[in-house]
Amino acid sequence: MVRLPTKTEIVAPFQSKEAFVDFFKAPQTVGGRSQVGNTRWSNKDLEPTPPEHRTWTCLTGWNTASSLIAVGLTYYGGSILSVMFRCIFGSGWEDFRNTLGADSAISSKVLLAFFIVWILEFPFGFTMPIATFALFGWCMVAGAGVGGMDAASREGALAASTTPLGWSIMSGINVMMGSLSPMLVNQPDLARYCQNPRDAGILQGVAVFLTGILVFFLGLASTTSIQAVWGEAYWNIWDLLNALLDHNWTPGGRAAVFALGLAFLLGVFATNFGANSLPFGADMTGLYPRWLTIRRGQVLCSILGVIVMPWELIASASAFLSFLGSYNIFMAPLCAVIIVDYTYVRKGNIHVPSCYDGTKDSLYWFWSGVNWVGCIAWILGTTMGIPGLIGQYQPQLISNAARYMYMMGWILTFVTSGVVYIIGVQFLNYRTFPVDRESTPMEREWLAKGGREGFYEDEGEGGILYAQSIPASPMVDTDEAEKMRISSKGEKAFPLGR
Repeated sequence: MVRLPTKTEIVAPFQSKEAFVDFFKAPQTVGGRSQVGNTRWSNKDLEPTPPEHRTWTCLTGWNTASSLIAVGLTYYGGSILSVMFRCIFGSGWEDFRNTLGADSAISSKVLLAFFIVWILEFPFGFTMPIATFALFGWCMVAGAGVGGMDAASREGALAASTTPLGWSIMSGINVMMGSLSPMLVNQPDLARYCQNPRDAGILQGVAVFLTGILVFFLGLASTTSIQAVWGEAYWNIWDLLNALLDHNWTPGGRAAVFALGLAFLLGVFATNFGANSLPFGADMTGLYPRWLTIRRGQVLCSILGVIVMPWELIASASAFLSFLGSYNIFMAPLCAVIIVDYTYVRKGNIHVPSCYDGTKDSLYWFWSGVNWVGCIAWILGTTMGIPGLIGQYQPQLISNAARYMYMMGWILTFVTSGVVYIIGVQFLNYRTFPVDRESTPMEREWLAKGGREGFYEDEGEGGILYAQSIPASPMVDTDEAEKMRISSKGEKAFPLGR
């Protein structure tokens, strides 16, 4: 139930300057629980997830996987809503006056639909699988069926004459991995609510990849089936729905397209929250924990989603594929560094209190708070894809070798960063466990097993616990207070979820 603020809560921020500033600070704890980190490095969204909030199982990942059927850009929703309005208003919507000019990549009616979607967006995405297979079946019946997959567009014929088949396949894999990269990197934002690590492991991973491959096939088969009969490759879902509407302008056809449009629209809402808004909010609260929460970060994401003008990215198929390709050469190296550091360097051992320790002796402080080996590995990995990225916009400037390197950009940049990071850590003494804890067994995920949950036994008792934090005195800065907390021994821990 939604609780409205009381009169006292509304006027409280305006009582003094300090109260006004405190109003904008991020909440630190929930329910009076003890806090692991201090106010500089943590807030309620960055604290370890309480056991009572870990309610997800492997089946919960099904919704996330099925939501990948939509790409998750609000502009998609606006374009589909425009088709739905055409079903309702007919020529009245088709003749909607465009006041944006010929140079604009979007029309007034689609821009209006875009803002309607942006305002009304909410997380529904459960009708997507049914709608997707229904659209696939319609295209198979209305088009040439599976036999239509032999048809080649003019663009496809031109590409085949200049690019070998193997490299075309590699390019397709590269684009697909680019679309999945955000889910790979941002998985912990959702996996933190799982009951145990297995629930966020193999089952969900297989579901995500299988669903992604299935969706690519359904889109390819549907488009080629219609292309074989109507002579046009409709690579945008809203263009395909409009084409079906043009060839089936009947009450039944309009109702069917409207239902499909509604399902895809709800899918866009769900994907926007799960794959775009929530990860962005989590990243922002990590950068500015004192002021930003996940919810505030989501608001910022919504505002930036308008400022970047997404319709410019979707202006053409080549532009959109170039965007996805360029995205993965930045995400793949980051993913490689994270995976190698966790699996190879630390063997799955993460000391939770050290994640909130900002002192120079901290386990994760590295050099001035920056893991320079990871940064160098990321830069070198990204560099491998930069020439090909330039060639996407200035083809005459690069050779075929650079173009082919870009077609395998995800794999190339991932492997490069991973290998560089492995080599780099060989020359450095990276500590896996805190000072005075060097005798800890170097076993895989030792800190995660036996009910430790990233804590040592003397940091808590009775299951999953939070170490007690010492509040900073007004005369002591947060760094000094944190040193006091970390150095204190025998502090009483507070059990969580009891």
